[in-house]
Amino acid sequence: MANGLAIAWRRAAEAWPELHVPEDRYHAFVTARGWREDAAPSPEAAEALYLVCACAEGQEAALRAFEATYFDEVDILLAKERKPELRDELAQRLRVRLFLPREGAEPTVASYRGQGALRRWFRMVCARTWINLATRGNSEVPADEDFLVDLVGGDRDPELELIKKSYRQTFRRAFRTALSSLDDQAQGLLRGAFRDGLTVDALAKIHGVHRATAARWVVKAHEQLLAAIRQQLRDELRMSRDEIESMFALIFSRMDITLSGRVDDDD
Repeated sequence: MANGLAIAWRRAAEAWPELHVPEDRYHAFVTARGWREDAAPSPEAAEALYLVCACAEGQEAALRAFEATYFDEVDILLAKERKPELRDELAQRLRVRLFLPREGAEPTVASYRGQGALRRWFRMVCARTWINLATRGNSEVPADEDFLVDLVGGDRDPELELIKKSYRQTFRRAFRTALSSLDDQAQGLLRGAFRDGLTVDALAKIHGVHRATAARWVVKAHEQLLAAIRQQLRDELRMSRDEIESMFALIFSRMDITLSGRVDDDD
């Protein structure tokens, strides 16, 4: 490798010791973005390109490092909104947009070319993503009730349809209350898995963990949601124990079928 880029690689590797980008891979990555021996990136850009290269390869440590270093821009952008759920939603959208490979192309994070600070580049991505999120139409992101349909199965089972018709508002309230009672990670996992249709592998990459860990997290979040819904319905409905347990059994069985399909598809 030419000396200028070799120096850039060495300094960047020292700045990110927890990451691993071989010298030849780094050379190919930066030259593809217009850098040369006689026009090597600045130390700041060299380090940023090293991190971005590792993120584009899906290195878990790199994804964690990027989020720890730059995702405070999400809080800055939404400082006046006073709605914590917006922060979680925007952060999740950014993870998907930046780190998941696009069909036939590298992840969006790889479009950073080292021209200017990575923080400034990420700030612009945040702003654009937030504008898209704030101006989205109903057809772009399903409402919570549609998300619920996904969770209880979409096969239009007649018995399930009767329950949903009879107790639609009650179940909707129970679902929303139960979902909001979960922590941010559990809510994000459920929305990612069921509403956004993300696979376990995709969720693992977003959160920087092994796919088995991500699968366990999704199952745990699902179980927590079911328990919370059960409690909410018990508190509100005036039914015999047998009646409510029968309804739970039907709903829960549909949820279990839906969940197992989403998780097992990745095996």
